[in-house]
This record gives sequence, structure tokens and C-alpha cells, in this order.
Amino acid sequence: MNNLFTYVSAINDSDAGEFVVERKRVEESEEHDGIITYYSEQIVKFKNGVIIKQCVEKDANFSHPEVVCEECFINYDVLFEPDNYDITPKQKNFINHCQEIFWLKISAVQSTQYRDGYLCIK
Repeated sequence: MNNLFTYVSAINDSDAGEFVVERKRVEESEEHDGIITYYSEQIVKFKNGVIIKQCVEKDANFSHPEVVCEECFINYDVLFEPDNYDITPKQKNFINHCQEIFWLKISAVQSTQYRDGYLCIK
């Protein structure tokens, strides 16, 4: 598991308990000029020793029904990886949840197309 997308998928999957050893979550909100901003930070430790940080920031007041995917900032950072791992990329940022979902889907497809450095054509 050297692809960041596999860890991001596990973080967002409620059934990933077999891979996740520990989750520490901090949530807060603040108001500035009538705008309430929600912030959460989650540190996730996996069975193989990898530690990933997820940060999410969004406006709680955002309500525009015509917008399909509301703006929010989602960041993932590799905080620790064992010596025998080289997780790539080390960091990934998104500007909304739809962009994150698209990246996960594309990354999953790409990972199944390449095996042992060769493109597998189906």
C-alpha cells in the first residue's frame, strides 16, 4: 500500500476498521463577521504504522441549492511511514468533496491498470 488514495479511501470508509488502529479527531467552529466556519482534524494510524492527517474546513452557512458540490477545503498529509514504504503523493488537497471522490475513483482505476510497471490492457 504505497498509494495515498488507498489510505484516503480507508479513512472515508466506515468499514475500514481492519486497517485502522486508531483515530484521533478534533472538531471546532468559529464565527467571524457572521460566517461560521467548521474545522475538523483527524489523525489516523494504520496497522502497518502509517499515520495520515486529514483536515476539513468549510462554511456552515453555505446554502446554495444550485451548487452541486459546495466548496470546502480537504487536505491529507502523510505524517509517518515506515522505512520500507514510499507513499505517494505525500500530500493531497481538494477544494470540494466531489473533487476528492473523482480523484479516488480515477486513482483506483489507474492502480488496477498498472501491474509490475506495465500497462495491463483488458
